[in-house]
Amino acid sequence: MGRDALIGASVLDVLFHIWDQPQTTKSTMSKEKADEIAIAASEGLISVRAGHSHGRVWRITPEGMRLLWAALTTLNDSEE
Repeated sequence: MGRDALIGASVLDVLFHIWDQPQTTKSTMSKEKADEIAIAASEGLISVRAGHSHGRVWRITPEGMRLLWAALTTLNDSEE
């Protein structure tokens, strides 16, 4: 079982929302989904890094985008 299999649906939901609309670190969503945000950040799927500094907005990382794309592709394949 790979690491990706350990990422739950609630974390994938957070990834999708952050990809669609980046959230500030103090947004309502960030507060309500604090555990999922912590998991995603710990796994390197989202970050507040902006170039060589840090900001206050959660954004999906390339690794997070890869995982989200794989999950969406798998979901789409299972619906066909």
